[in-house]
Amino acid sequence: MKTLSLFILLGFSALWCRAQSVHFSREEFARQYEESRKNIVSYIQEPPQYKGGVDSLHTYLVANLKYPSKALRKNREGKVYVYFVVDRTDGHIRDARILKSTDSVFDEEALRVVLAMPNWIPGKQDGRSVNTSHNIPIIFTLEPVKK
Repeated sequence: MKTLSLFILLGFSALWCRAQSVHFSREEFARQYEESRKNIVSYIQEPPQYKGGVDSLHTYLVANLKYPSKALRKNREGKVYVYFVVDRTDGHIRDARILKSTDSVFDEEALRVVLAMPNWIPGKQDGRSVNTSHNIPIIFTLEPVKK
């Protein structure tokens, strides 16, 4: 029999840029890219914090993630990278999406838990609260029971 264990690694990263259409001119793409960057800060003087710190965030994720039964039945493991924005107004999580995936059943669970996270303390740039982007890798791992 196997026991369930979830290993969550936290990481932060820069904003991920994406084009809306392959038909943009170089100038139009540059304009839209700059417009999208106005509202989200990737490198910040005072990063946002999960209330209670990284250990509390880890505790929240471990307590709330449920190993997908479909993956459990098939003995599947995987890693999901979740992108999200910490909103400047009250620290709520928004714009969560999957950056990299190994299986859609893990994606659904990772997004569910990230979107349900309690509000963070917003980050600050030049003394003002700002929207901030992050990535969190979430690793779903099954471990055999030690005898």
